[in-house]
Amino acid sequence: MSGETPIDLDKGAGHHIDPNLIPESLRALIPFVEVWAFKSLEDQDAFAIAMLRERPDAVKAFNAAVDAHRDEFHRWNLSLFTEKKHVSEYTDEDWRHPYWLFLHVRKVREITGDEDPLPQDVLDARACFQAELRKEQFASAGIEGDAAFRLGDYAQYIRLMSPFEDLLTPAQKVKIGVARKKNA
Repeated sequence: MSGETPIDLDKGAGHHIDPNLIPESLRALIPFVEVWAFKSLEDQDAFAIAMLRERPDAVKAFNAAVDAHRDEFHRWNLSLFTEKKHVSEYTDEDWRHPYWLFLHVRKVREITGDEDPLPQDVLDARACFQAELRKEQFASAGIEGDAAFRLGDYAQYIRLMSPFEDLLTPAQKVKIGVARKKNA
């Protein structure tokens, strides 16, 4: 989406999550996750802002549901990736697990208000994790982007690399400039 089309507040992200992959104690959150957990943080933030503005009662229901399952989510988080792999070792299957959508919902909960401020060490750890996750996403985008560029799919290269302009290498900056000229 990313600003291309308006976000449907009823459909939201439009995910379909297999409940068998989710602990029974968290299945009540699935309808919220399917709507509120966007893969694009830009779309997710736009959705949350629109919901705050247009459907404050839905936001309150969302916040209450997420808050009611905070402890269960934390236990699931601790048990899920028991191998304690480094983020660079995650497989495609690891990244496709619906856990990440649940994690996105926790982020949305933070921006929809009424939450007690978190301790600074938690905020620091979260920022570190988000930075590491973004670097991993950038690395994946770079691999896909290089393939798209070689195939002459400049629009795809731009779509993949634009969210990471602050991380681009000098060569990637040149390539995105070329891609924008050829795509114009």
